[in-house]
Amino acid sequence: MINKPLISVIVPIFNAEDFLTKCLDSIITQTYENLEIILINDGSEDKSLKICQVYAELDKRIILISQKNQGNSVARNKGIELAKGEFITFIDADDFIDSKLIELLLNSCYTHNTLLSISDGYLYKDFKNIVEINDIKELTNNKLIPSNYNKIYHHTPWRKLYHRSLLTSIRFPKDLYHEDIGFWYGVMSVSPNISVVKKPLYYYRQNNQNSITNREIDFLRRSLDGLKSFEYGLELIEQNTKDEKLIEMINALVESYYELPFMYGDKEWLKKQAEFLNKLKKYKPILNKSNKIKLNKLLCPTLIKLKKHLKRFIEPFTNLHKWIIEPIAIIRYGLISIYEYLCCKYEELCKK
Repeated sequence: MINKPLISVIVPIFNAEDFLTKCLDSIITQTYENLEIILINDGSEDKSLKICQVYAELDKRIILISQKNQGNSVARNKGIELAKGEFITFIDADDFIDSKLIELLLNSCYTHNTLLSISDGYLYKDFKNIVEINDIKELTNNKLIPSNYNKIYHHTPWRKLYHRSLLTSIRFPKDLYHEDIGFWYGVMSVSPNISVVKKPLYYYRQNNQNSITNREIDFLRRSLDGLKSFEYGLELIEQNTKDEKLIEMINALVESYYELPFMYGDKEWLKKQAEFLNKLKKYKPILNKSNKIKLNKLLCPTLIKLKKHLKRFIEPFTNLHKWIIEPIAIIRYGLISIYEYLCCKYEELCKK
């Protein structure tokens, strides 16, 4: 490779002492060496900061920033502001990467003339039950088809290489769980294309109890934040796209929202979802047939209740003792679910 641009590697760190050494070793031993490695210690209360300080002494490419705990979004945004590289990549402190990840992602961008590249990866728990992330099946002219936007691990910022021009006005929404959803739709709204490295090069750890995904967070908060992140994504789509790109992105967002598990029966959540869906209603004319049906289902209030009751109906089947103490509840929720389904079908007929 003749052109060897500076690449900024951004690592947000919070209480990752058990995994941080492996993560940093995998970065400093990359085959691609023209790196600046930005470590954002986000108020860690363990030995993470000391580990970072040791590595910063050993490798002059490392820039260490320590701040009070403000969350992944603020840490990553801080890294973006500091980054001087032509390209930027994000790595979580409890994960690690193949030694060729950055080199191959950069080669992919140059080979296919793209500003964004993505690799396959692995999900693992202490190397038990390793699952390969192989979720990009189809590309047409280096473009993701809308149905590919909603793969859950597409939303994550890791295993990707971004040209810094894509992040000029795109940031992670602050103080949200599921912040990566809004960021992903923002990036895709300004990215003309994407290239793929069909090799698993990123190792995503699923058993870190300090990880956001593993913390016991109130489900209502998660659901509300998921909504807000989708709203943020919609705002960026509206700001950055028009014509065919707008049609593509809105279809992708509707399909993605329908598939992700943010359904909740709380009144506050139902109110917020209604507000969000009202913003989507104006785009019905540009939705494909499948997504029109999905949006109509989302607009059907009783469908929300149906999903809630179905969840409560199925739960006793997975917990044997509830068969004994809640037989009446099983029958009750089954009947309610049938009733809600019929109501929903009736509402759909009324709309036609």
